[in-house]
Amino acid sequence: MKKYLLFFALLAGFGTLRSQVAIENDSTYTTVPSGSVDVAAHNTIDNNSNQQKTFQWVRTVISAPAEWTSGVCDKNLCYFETVSTKQFVMEAQETGATLDLHLYPNNYYAGLGVFELTVSEVADPANSASAIYVFDTGISGTKEIQLANFKAYPNPTAGLFTLSGTEGKIAYLAIHDLSGKQVQRFSVAEGDWYDIANLPTGTYMMNLLDENQQPLSNARLISKF
Repeated sequence: MKKYLLFFALLAGFGTLRSQVAIENDSTYTTVPSGSVDVAAHNTIDNNSNQQKTFQWVRTVISAPAEWTSGVCDKNLCYFETVSTKQFVMEAQETGATLDLHLYPNNYYAGLGVFELTVSEVADPANSASAIYVFDTGISGTKEIQLANFKAYPNPTAGLFTLSGTEGKIAYLAIHDLSGKQVQRFSVAEGDWYDIANLPTGTYMMNLLDENQQPLSNARLISKF
């Protein structure tokens, strides 16, 4: 069943291209299970305009283990690592066109990969949008917990945000850029607000830590505009 992941809707990511193209997804944060061969982040595109349009997708690897490769399946074909961009045509009012990002671990199940998928209208390149995808092998040797109701709000943020659904389990919050570098760190208390106004516009990973500063869960995404 397709779900609309909060982080996706709130990223400086897809959403809509001038309200003419709607993009829905399963998840922008995907776990890579040990033994997996092909791990996909599923997306569909709706052309809400009354005109046929040609779009172009571009896949960018921001960071990933050297052993990993990736590819994109659009409405026409599936393309492997050697193809990083392709054009496709959508008819007026066409819905449900495929645009999936695939990760191929190649028998390497350690680390985290960050990818960007950008879509733009060929006739109007300024009419574009992008989303960040994180593929994570998970945390080994830690007491990973589930925080089903965890939320950062507002997301995206101009600087200030707060956390809810921490269940009293989070002691520290570490903010990392997409290269993995820690750029901010906070002590966490119920009801506190956290300020990342000094950081450049972009998407960041939030790492949730316990009182011993050990990771509690997979990283979460937050966007700063």
